Amino acid sequence: MSADLVPWQEQAETSELIDAIEAWGHDRSEFLDAAVARLPETLRINPLRCDAAWTAERLVEMGGVQIDWPNIDAWRMPWQRGRAPPEFDELYQALHETGRTTRQEAASMIPPLLLGVDAGDMVLDMCAAPGSKATQIAEILGGLGVIIANEKSPQRSNTLVTNSHRLALPNIVVTRHDGRNIPRPPLPGFDAVLVDAPCSGSGTTRKNPEVWGKWKEVNGRNLHKLQVELVLKAAGMVRPGGCVVYSTCSLDPVENEAVVLEVLRQNPWLKVESINVNLLPKNTSPGLSHWPDLSGGEARVSMLPPAEPELVKAAERCVRIWPDDDDSGLLGGFFFAVLRQTDSTEIDSTENKTTSPENEWARCLRRHSLDGEVVPPSGRLGPHDIRAAEADMSVGLLDMLGVPTDSGDLWRRGRRASWSSVDVSRLVFDAKWPGKKGRWHAGGQWRPLSVTLAGVPAVRVRGERIERITSQALHTLPLATGGEGRRVLEVCADVAKRIIASNRLPLDEVDERLHEMPGGGLMLLAEIDGIERRIPIWKGEWVTPMWRAEEEVVLRVALGLPPKSDFEEE
Repeated sequence: MSADLVPWQEQAETSELIDAIEAWGHDRSEFLDAAVARLPETLRINPLRCDAAWTAERLVEMGGVQIDWPNIDAWRMPWQRGRAPPEFDELYQALHETGRTTRQEAASMIPPLLLGVDAGDMVLDMCAAPGSKATQIAEILGGLGVIIANEKSPQRSNTLVTNSHRLALPNIVVTRHDGRNIPRPPLPGFDAVLVDAPCSGSGTTRKNPEVWGKWKEVNGRNLHKLQVELVLKAAGMVRPGGCVVYSTCSLDPVENEAVVLEVLRQNPWLKVESINVNLLPKNTSPGLSHWPDLSGGEARVSMLPPAEPELVKAAERCVRIWPDDDDSGLLGGFFFAVLRQTDSTEIDSTENKTTSPENEWARCLRRHSLDGEVVPPSGRLGPHDIRAAEADMSVGLLDMLGVPTDSGDLWRRGRRASWSSVDVSRLVFDAKWPGKKGRWHAGGQWRPLSVTLAGVPAVRVRGERIERITSQALHTLPLATGGEGRRVLEVCADVAKRIIASNRLPLDEVDERLHEMPGGGLMLLAEIDGIERRIPIWKGEWVTPMWRAEEEVVLRVALGLPPKSDFEEE
């Protein structure tokens, strides 16, 4: 054992958590050996970037190995989490900061895969911060459809927005609600909902070893009611045939199986679905159907193991990851279950009647007559409430960039405009959302959602003039060259290399076609080794690069240029 693990080993051996692990029927010593060892660095590659294959080649050069899981480009690096060696650190960090990769614990990549969503679906991540799962879902959707990434905490919501910016995914809408009070979605409901609930974190000892000293049995009991309420809310918002994936990084059955079973008791039209083993790592374990009451008699009935045979079977269809079951050394402790909405309730469009038993979706249909009262927009505008197309801005702005007008929407707010997929308008902004007392919120507004971010910050504008394309939208906007007033120009690889190699160049030394283009922010496109590289510049008397420092690190590696020296940076 390495010297830095000795203090944690000693603390773990006398912790309340290891006593609980043993009480839950797991071998004490085997669990300790696996749960004290630190996690390896793992990450996923953003499949929507045109240089994803190039990024994979760089990871191989660093010693990375692709993880053999379906439907995700996940990698394991040959160092501990957060400890990239100096010779790789600059490029490794730059790949993450520019959104080409996302560092993420391997076990937390599994729940999004269980949703089974496709392009065009509408998905909710109820407790989304810091955003690794929400952005993974957005990537699975192929940048289409919508993922509503919700977070109650303002501070954690800021982290969620930062991650959304970093990956520049156009199909993310960030909202800020208590998960138990998220507005009901347009009918028939979300295609899938992920509830990665707040938990005691008893499975996270490999990345948060302080858990050994902090974990108490009461922590799970204190969270149980909240977890049940979150999943109950999710179950009432998913369409017939859709699913809710419930996950935690806890090993406490009070936070896991007990939550799922209580939801089933209150929602008989749900079932726990057996998970396709091909979507899971090897050596996972079934959920627990029996566990001791460690509360000293203070546990609520919903926290106790099931007596009903059908609930025992449901508990065993849940999935647990114990660190010592995983012979790859990749995983910490984790729990997940897939709850499928099985009721095929249909509504008669003339009489507004539903079948029984009446689930939450059916009750919503009954309360909201299909021709019921529609509440018009209030006139109070939130972030991005002015759609650029409706303010006669979209055509002019998009034409300057060569962006097809039917490929997405611009949302104007002050001097910024954000870019989103067309599905954000179709599924969220223009849709009718159920309101109170059987009313509907008219389309053409974000309400009743409290929206913090829609899409990707794309351009800064002054009046009708684009000042510059933002760094976040560098790899997202579908740009094209040609046309009067166009701010996009295709250049040869040599020109691109000279611009990247220097801080700035005289205009005459770059490309004579630049003389005919307007001044200010422009975008140069250069094909280098079969990959389109985008180079934002500022045109004045000189041509000045306008990228982030991390983007320059990547471009220099791509062009075989040496790292920028300290002198050049000054």
